[in-house]
Amino acid sequence: MTFVSGGSSGAPGSGSPDYSKYSVNTSSAGAHTHSVSGTAASAGAHAHTVGIGAHTHSVAIGSHGHTITVNAAGNAENTVKNIAFNYIVRLA
Repeated sequence: MTFVSGGSSGAPGSGSPDYSKYSVNTSSAGAHTHSVSGTAASAGAHAHTVGIGAHTHSVAIGSHGHTITVNAAGNAENTVKNIAFNYIVRLA
């Protein structure tokens, strides 16, 4: 097997790689194997997007509780307006 180095294109990110720099001479005489080592050309920084359509996500949060606090004396609304309303209701 013979490897011949050559070719100047095929730089990472330059489009189609140039495989002409690897020349392999083989023989059909008997069982044999071939291996080629080298580096893969990088496509440069890029991204891929795959649309997966409408869908939902669920997260199980397990058993839990919620606490509600109600203050007996509320906000400032608990003064004049509510006192007058309560008085009118009691008169009725």
